[in-house]
Amino acid sequence: MLDEMYERDALVSMEGVRMSAMGWYLHLFEGWKPPESAVPSLLVRAAEPMGEVDADAAGWQSDWPADSVVDVPGTHFTMMEKQAGTTAQAIEDWVATL
Repeated sequence: MLDEMYERDALVSMEGVRMSAMGWYLHLFEGWKPPESAVPSLLVRAAEPMGEVDADAAGWQSDWPADSVVDVPGTHFTMMEKQAGTTAQAIEDWVATL
């Protein structure tokens, strides 16, 4: 993921302050478990791994206690960039089922 972030340095600066903030952010969620929610929830996951990950290997995708899970085209980053249209459509389709 860091390689992908550095490739996007033109869009998001990866200077020391941002890296320190990201480290603290990750630390805050270490071991945290979300409480149960009374409202429907959706986990939108990337269908393609980043880097040298075997796409058939278990455990590379996000895991979150959601009521529904949808895999959309792209990686963690491209699902919100090049594939933003299909990602938005997947969310709209889910909302329409509520």
